[in-house]
Amino acid sequence: MTLADRSRAAGAFRLPVVWLFAGMLVGYFVLISRVMFSANNVMMFDEYVPTLTPIRTDLHITLEHAGMLFTARTPYYPEVPIPYPPLGLLLMRPLAALPFDYAYRVVALATVAAFLFLVVAAGRLARRPASSPELWVIAAVALISYPFQFELERGQWNVLATALAIAAVWLFQSSASSGRRATAYALMVAAVHLKLFPAAFAIGFWRRDWPWRRNLLHIIGVGVLTAAALAALGLDLMSGFLSIVIPYSQSPYVWFGNHSIAAFAQLAGMSPWPGAVLLVALGLAAFWRIVRSGDGSDPLVIAAVTLVTFLLPPTSHDYKLSMLPFAMALVFGWLAASPHVVRLPVGIMAPLGFAMSAAYHVALVP
Repeated sequence: MTLADRSRAAGAFRLPVVWLFAGMLVGYFVLISRVMFSANNVMMFDEYVPTLTPIRTDLHITLEHAGMLFTARTPYYPEVPIPYPPLGLLLMRPLAALPFDYAYRVVALATVAAFLFLVVAAGRLARRPASSPELWVIAAVALISYPFQFELERGQWNVLATALAIAAVWLFQSSASSGRRATAYALMVAAVHLKLFPAAFAIGFWRRDWPWRRNLLHIIGVGVLTAAALAALGLDLMSGFLSIVIPYSQSPYVWFGNHSIAAFAQLAGMSPWPGAVLLVALGLAAFWRIVRSGDGSDPLVIAAVTLVTFLLPPTSHDYKLSMLPFAMALVFGWLAASPHVVRLPVGIMAPLGFAMSAAYHVALVP
């Protein structure tokens, strides 16, 4: 091999898409070993999504509760607890007016569209073009992954809520127009009331061109606005919601598909402190990155916040991992765009990128 050939080979190993593909092979072999190498020498493909019959159960229950708004019945009762705020149910109410099959199709197609938007948004936040190959390798694998199929099977809307929150951050950071900022606030409030965890993405409103006091007061103001919206449909509904969500968060449903720190500690019979240390580390990493870049929409900040939304809520089922590709697209987009990383030796970059990709792709396998 000539010196030029070795140089070209080393250059290929610097490409994040190469690390991604190599790590993807690890996840593929983990999956295929369960399909091809069963103990009885019969090719098997187990049902890997914990399906319910009929499917779309979560959406069906939520739309039933949304239909109870403005009637004599309350949507908040302990027999079928629904942990979504009144405003979130109001946003879902138009779907309740449709035949359920059509409502599900709307949610499923919107989920796919929202996922593709998140891939493009990750590229924009990481300052990578939409045609970057690492983004679409991540997207292609994620669309057929276990978490995304689980999200569609239950008729969940975690991806939709995340897309609204990221759209709010993107809109807020890209324009000084008061009208666009008001739209960003509305999108963030909607995201939080559809799924509570997007509140963490409000850190993305931290602007590079504002002093830290103004940023801090602004984010607190967004939090107060979001909390005040709990009473938008009346104090009775707000009280009913709180009577459900507080016990729900204190006694979450614990199973192997709940990947929160609280559930893991309970299943493993261990203290939650190691997980708490991990959360603190992610928080400090995000804070350090904001201090360095001055930008709450920095890709590493948003990626760290996304991981926090997986681990912190007591109930965090596997379908929420459908947002993990968004975090990975942010990280690998940043790796591809960062001049500091490009200058690192291949011997450091390639193993690190491969290890992250392998861990990520294995997480997408049930």
